[in-house]
Amino acid sequence: MNKELEDMYIDVIEDNVNVSKTSDFKEFLILVAGFIGILFLIIFIADIFSNVFISTMSDKTQIKIEKLFGTLPKDEMYNEKYKKPYIFLLKTREKIIKNDSSLKAKSTFPIIIVDDKEFNAWVMPNGVINFTTTLLDKNLSDEELAFILAHEIGHYKNRDHLKSISRSIIITLTFQMIAGKNSDLSTITNSMSSMNYLSHSRKQEIEADKYAGKMMYKLYGNNNSGIKLFQQLESMEKVPEMMFYFSTHPSNKHRIKVLQKQKY
Repeated sequence: MNKELEDMYIDVIEDNVNVSKTSDFKEFLILVAGFIGILFLIIFIADIFSNVFISTMSDKTQIKIEKLFGTLPKDEMYNEKYKKPYIFLLKTREKIIKNDSSLKAKSTFPIIIVDDKEFNAWVMPNGVINFTTTLLDKNLSDEELAFILAHEIGHYKNRDHLKSISRSIIITLTFQMIAGKNSDLSTITNSMSSMNYLSHSRKQEIEADKYAGKMMYKLYGNNNSGIKLFQQLESMEKVPEMMFYFSTHPSNKHRIKVLQKQKY
């Protein structure tokens, strides 16, 4: 084939709209980027819906939803060994409710001591607050216990559980519709959903810390208790800072900085 004929064929091929001028790899990257962009958009919409809808929801609606989790139990001390911190927590609960009018006429915030090996405290969507025996065995100061209690009430006040439930439902159902039975797509969507959940959870923890910090300032005139608590936890945990990107909670170092910078 002579040079002129070869050049003519090349020109025809390059001008043909049915022939792709981009590489397969580039098209693959564009496709992946578009897919990931759609997933992020879904997560963004779920965040907007959960934050706006749940935050502006009426107290009556909130209480109706909470009743789906069962009737509120009574306070439960577990055994006499924990009588002193238990009574303190009950008294502090009333002080917190008294200092936050938005909590009145909602949950009674039953306090239950649970026999568990984990150093932990958590609040249920209906306001039931659990303290483990291991946490109480650490002989924390009264103010540190008060901070933990206020932190859990802060989760309830911010409706964090309801926000997490609503956004998880939206994201999970939408991702399942997109991925269908495709195992590869399911793996990608599940991974993105999990990482986003962890990030969302860490933000909620920080906001609950801030609420507890403000409440401690109202009750004690300072927030030294929260800082001391996280300093103790930091000394107990020898975990690299980067590992907290895979945790539901921020690093203790970060939480200390947030409380130290907090203005009242």
